Amino acid sequence: ISMNFALGWYQFASATDPSEMLMCFLNSVCDVMSGWAFLWIFTYNVFGPNQRVIYMISEFSTRQKLEAIAMITLNFAINTIKLVLMFRVAATRYDAKTRTALRAFGLTAMRRWFWLVTWLLVSTCCACGACMVMMHDGMDFSFSFRQWYGTWPFVPPQ
Repeated sequence: ISMNFALGWYQFASATDPSEMLMCFLNSVCDVMSGWAFLWIFTYNVFGPNQRVIYMISEFSTRQKLEAIAMITLNFAINTIKLVLMFRVAATRYDAKTRTALRAFGLTAMRRWFWLVTWLLVSTCCACGACMVMMHDGMDFSFSFRQWYGTWPFVPPQ
């Protein structure tokens, strides 16, 4: 958590070009959005209807679940603080012309890319959850092909 904050802040502090600065902001916005999304998805998975069919989560005690949620929340909070600090420092660090250009591009990027980034995160989380970590799918490590006899249309009807 602290490494992400330190490296993100270092990248921000050393940015001299507005495009570098925008990249720092967009990375931080994605850190906040993905932290928020992961917090909700993880909370739903550890306490929701799928908690018994997800690898590792099914073995967590209530205490372990709450501690994991606390760590994710801490990570989300630190990333949010980093983003707020970046906005506050940027307001005094750059001249009015640069701030105007940064603001215009940032608003355009958020309007054009917000839902793209959001749905990219959602689809990644869903694909991961449904295809890789749930015990009832093809990624079940206990599955063996010798146990599978096939279904139509891969084998003729009996």
